[in-house]
Amino acid sequence: MPGARTFLRSICSTSPGFDSGQRQQGRPDLRFRVEVEGVVSKIVFSNEENGWCVLKVQGEGQKDLITVVGHSPTVVPGEYLVAVGNWVNDRNFGRQLQASELRNFRPTTEEGMMRYLGSGLIEGIGTQYAKRLVKHFGNTIFEVITNSPTRLQEVKGIGPSRQQRITKSWTQQEETREIMIFLHSQEISPTHARRIHKKFGSEAVQEVKKNPYRLASEIRGIGFQTADKIASQLGFARTHELRLRAGVLFAVQERVAQGHCGVPYQELVEGGAALLEVDCRSVEGALQAVLSEGGLVASRVDGKNCIFLHSLYEWAPRPRPRNMSAASN
Repeated sequence: MPGARTFLRSICSTSPGFDSGQRQQGRPDLRFRVEVEGVVSKIVFSNEENGWCVLKVQGEGQKDLITVVGHSPTVVPGEYLVAVGNWVNDRNFGRQLQASELRNFRPTTEEGMMRYLGSGLIEGIGTQYAKRLVKHFGNTIFEVITNSPTRLQEVKGIGPSRQQRITKSWTQQEETREIMIFLHSQEISPTHARRIHKKFGSEAVQEVKKNPYRLASEIRGIGFQTADKIASQLGFARTHELRLRAGVLFAVQERVAQGHCGVPYQELVEGGAALLEVDCRSVEGALQAVLSEGGLVASRVDGKNCIFLHSLYEWAPRPRPRNMSAASN
């Protein structure tokens, strides 16, 4: 973890003829990128849906707070922040760092720890208790809360009831933090990360690692291609059974979205193979598995074997419409 100080480091220097007017118009100059490190002093604004936030960052030797604007899955006052981005001069709010990357860490200084614990994040700890806890335990306070929570009762005013509230809240916050950071590392937006957390709770990380393709069917806004990208980042092989099954379903859903009621068997196999970049035999095996599970239904239409989504097949009128892809050949 970087040291607890603030500095500005030029990542790429300005080129000759730098146009300062560009920043005055509120647009970042991509020729000049800086890295800012410091302690989050205040959260001016935070959008829980998409993670967009406006932060005030303070560091040693810095008289004025630095305004940092960017996206972070979770951020708390007192945390140590590393931001990479470009300076802009906002017409209404002045000079800001428009960050393309934000990384935050637990505070290591006593002042940062007090601010972090006293931010209201942890139930049962306010400003005064935060000061008492840090004064009593010093920089071991986080370790004490995590591994020896009953020791909190050594601090005046903290009895068994308050200690249990603190411990419960701390555990929940740490769990949420770990989940959000993991999902963010998989390039999942804060909005979708919160939906995933709401759906799977404390098991979110395990569930995503076990079967990322569940996201395509159970999380609004995440489709097969996004889930497939996450799976690839997690090390799932192109021929993994879960990928093949999800891909077959996606291929049928794509045809339904185009206005068809079903897909001819052979057309689905060949199209699925092209989509997933695997051989037809692999797709056929996955298709049989999905059929046996009931996600898809096979039926003959006009003498051809066709595949339907189970839900659509149940509701499709009789006789079968002839304008579906099955009847197009």
